[in-house]
Amino acid sequence: MVMLYGTHRSEFGVHLLSSWCNLLYLPQPRIPVQNSQQSVIHFILILSGFILTNLYASVLKSMLTSGLFEPQFNSLDDLQHSSYQLMTTQYYANFYKDLKLIPDVLNEKVYITSSKELNAHRLKLNTSFMYIAYHDRMDCLLYQQHLLKVPRFKVIRESIMDGLMSFPVAPSLPYLHMLNGYLQRTFECGIYHKMLSDSWRDSIESGICQLLRNESMEYQPYDLQFFLLAFALWIIGLTLASLCFLLELLITKI
Repeated sequence: MVMLYGTHRSEFGVHLLSSWCNLLYLPQPRIPVQNSQQSVIHFILILSGFILTNLYASVLKSMLTSGLFEPQFNSLDDLQHSSYQLMTTQYYANFYKDLKLIPDVLNEKVYITSSKELNAHRLKLNTSFMYIAYHDRMDCLLYQQHLLKVPRFKVIRESIMDGLMSFPVAPSLPYLHMLNGYLQRTFECGIYHKMLSDSWRDSIESGICQLLRNESMEYQPYDLQFFLLAFALWIIGLTLASLCFLLELLITKI
């Protein structure tokens, strides 16, 4: 808005350059406030600028952040507030209940089904249920989602039953110490992790599992509705500035 103040000698070019300095955030000489009209104009400009700027920023933040994420569950106790059911078989349901390996709240959410149906849901990573699996099998199943931008499942690294990896052998095996040394070196040299990663890829190539991909890999640009508020504020500001400019011209001529 071009600001014309009630001086004895009003120069349109000076006021135009001063207004452009305000728009471009450039420093300019201090303008003295001579009457109440100028004070009201400055107060309206500052107040409306703060209100419109904060309104636009808050709308953008709400559009970008609201409703995108669900509450996260970081422990077994947090699952009592979830609406998901724990899918498992009858054997493991009795096993968890007898040994009290999981909280009582989860025992109430147990959904018992057959082993065939359980494996089918876990292989497809059906997000309608919760699952409990061994560490190696769980990593193999979750390998399907490593190409997704946002993974379907989150793992709660809270163990409900611990046990050492072991192989049953005869006590009189003459090469038992050599076998133990070999197994130790497979862990130390990373051969065990290499075998795990190879087994994950083999499960994909054999068709047991399949890699999940995003529905659309193309980036969708923001449409006109995203910038509608900015255009509306810009048009309203230009309209008010033009009206104020015409009003000041009429006042100076009168």
